Amino acid sequence: MKNSALIMGLAWVALCLAVVLLGMSLALSPLELSLLPIPLSAAGLTPLTGAAWAAAVALLWVAAGHARGLGAQVPFAQLILYFPLLLAGVWLVHRPNQTGTADYLLLGAALLAALALLKAGPPRGTAGAGGARFWVWDVAVIALPALLGLAMGVRPDLRAAGLSLLLYPAYALVQLAVFLILPARRLPRLGLGTTAAAALSAAVFALVHAPNLVVMAVTGAAMFIWCRQYLQGRPVWRLAVVMGLAATVFSQFLADDFTGHMRVGPGYTRALALENLAAAGSQDSEMLPHFLERIYPGLLERDPTPDELAAWQRTLTRARLTGLATQFFHSEEYRRKAARRGWPLPPGTARHWTEYPPEWRIRIAAFGDPEYLERCGQGWTDFLLCLYRDILQRQPGDAELAAWTRQLTSNERRAVARAILDHRLSWRRAPFSGLPVSELRLRR
Repeated sequence: MKNSALIMGLAWVALCLAVVLLGMSLALSPLELSLLPIPLSAAGLTPLTGAAWAAAVALLWVAAGHARGLGAQVPFAQLILYFPLLLAGVWLVHRPNQTGTADYLLLGAALLAALALLKAGPPRGTAGAGGARFWVWDVAVIALPALLGLAMGVRPDLRAAGLSLLLYPAYALVQLAVFLILPARRLPRLGLGTTAAAALSAAVFALVHAPNLVVMAVTGAAMFIWCRQYLQGRPVWRLAVVMGLAATVFSQFLADDFTGHMRVGPGYTRALALENLAAAGSQDSEMLPHFLERIYPGLLERDPTPDELAAWQRTLTRARLTGLATQFFHSEEYRRKAARRGWPLPPGTARHWTEYPPEWRIRIAAFGDPEYLERCGQGWTDFLLCLYRDILQRQPGDAELAAWTRQLTSNERRAVARAILDHRLSWRRAPFSGLPVSELRLRR
């Protein structure tokens, strides 16, 4: 029973790690895995995930017996249920860059559960020494990122930094309540000392920020310091102020490329993949079929079928044509002519045209109708001529027509790749058959 407390704590961390690895193996495409700070392949991640789960199950089996023997079943069960489920929601439920009903329900359930656990949790243990040295660590976690940023020649956005200083402490208080107070009041009940409890809490907090290695390292180190201080009696509100200051300096005084734009979870790898696929260069003259044939294996682990290529062509054509018509309606030339001739003005560009009032949705949707394209002559140049004729009411010059490229732009490559990643799990099994324009929102 000598190492009972450590075994229970390690079982908790091992289970959290296993959940994160499982989430990565299910949620990330081969391309995303290859772009990780430590590149992985599906063939390499699968046995790693299996080993992590085997270790977690073995530790949980042993730890459960120790928890019963020490009468610590409740705090141990709370740790191994709440945090792994929270990580599973991040990796398996949430869709990067999208916030839907499921996300709000997940967040609400997590906060309600956290409040219940805070209310039911044991009080903080007896405070130890060290209060006089707290300020030294405060200066370190705030000043070091600033000094590093200055050495790297980064010019911080002072306006954004000021806003962060006002708002982040409140967000920091929520994070500390969940990732510091909840474990810090339970790990000592398992028999762990201050240093061990702080180290295990820091490990889980770092896993929350996976797979961004820089952010993982910084948040893990900071949580170790703050958890020790909390267990030594420091008020959590003071830690929230320090965390807000430190997070502001770290995010605003260091280069985005260094911090990975502070992205974590599936959103971190999604951004890397989209930047990679949308990158300009040799692919600037790429047409849709060639682009899909190039990216499908890395995203869906298969090649596109002929029917899928045809479906993508129909989807992209409709999205492109209505998008071009929207650009024409928002052009400066159209606005000048509208003021002189009394033409209707479109809504602002903040919304996609599918969210416009009904009369404008009908007007723009007509330009994506196959019958309209057929009347224009099917060709790319034919369609552009129709747009100039029907919207601007003039004939374009040759230079104007040549400026409109038929090849995929970087924004269009990004939109197509994002749609594939959003539907990756379903399209791996069933072929793509089409998307509404409201979902494939192209920008040229």
